Amino acid sequence: MADAIGGAFNTYWTSVGAAKSAVLSVRSVTDHTCRNVNSLQVGSVLDTQRRRRDALPESYVSIAMP
Repeated sequence: MADAIGGAFNTYWTSVGAAKSAVLSVRSVTDHTCRNVNSLQVGSVLDTQRRRRDALPESYVSIAMP
């Protein structure tokens, strides 16, 4: 999904001759740097109160981002 959004932006910017490109990234509030996202990870436990969540076993699925 994120690749499709970035691809749509990049296709548009290429069509109008702009020298821009979209890359999914996150910005750190502690050291103020931007880091590109290279994988997405999803867990099997819903987001709940931490004390209950920590007691549940959780498995993760991750995919690489190109």
